[in-house]
Amino acid sequence: ELREIGRARVELIPTGVDTKELRPAPREPGPPRLLFTGTMSYPPNHLGIQWFAREVWPLVRAQVPTALLDVVGKGPPEDVMALDGRDGTTVHGFVDSMSPYFARASVVVVPILAGAGIRVKIVEAMAAGRAVVSTPLGCEGLAGLEPGRHLLVAEEPEAFAGDAVRLLRDRDLSDRIGRDARDLAERMYDWRPLGDRLEDVLREAAA
Repeated sequence: ELREIGRARVELIPTGVDTKELRPAPREPGPPRLLFTGTMSYPPNHLGIQWFAREVWPLVRAQVPTALLDVVGKGPPEDVMALDGRDGTTVHGFVDSMSPYFARASVVVVPILAGAGIRVKIVEAMAAGRAVVSTPLGCEGLAGLEPGRHLLVAEEPEAFAGDAVRLLRDRDLSDRIGRDARDLAERMYDWRPLGDRLEDVLREAAA
């Protein structure tokens, strides 16, 4: 909108991640796992996981009965804690590092239906080389993402569950999406090139 006004130069530096710290790890053996992560005290996150648990997760489990769901993030309210131990779901709360949870995840889900903000969870999943299924709002504003190449995007419960199941069953597809997402994270969302861009903008502004 500021660019459309046309009265000032506008530059955007997106959110980033340390791609040398958060790297793809070999997928740990075990049952297929979905991962949802975020600050659970933030309403769009706990509303999103409630919708997923109620509307999507039963459809996934009906087709992949061995699938498990990890919910990770600080401040889960009571209604999210109530999911713990139910239908293969584990609510972990705050953790010191996300790396082990990305390592054992088959797919990362981003069922965000409301709110706005920085989509750190998707950028982190990309850096970790894990395939993502997101709602359209969940990945809104992230430049460079191509649905079908860097992630899958679905809005309705049946479509979201279908994409999750597809990735759980098709290892080649999930690995390809994870590789392409990792490549995009390195090129566009690593703190180092983003820092260089910010430095260039500040130097030009100060000149």
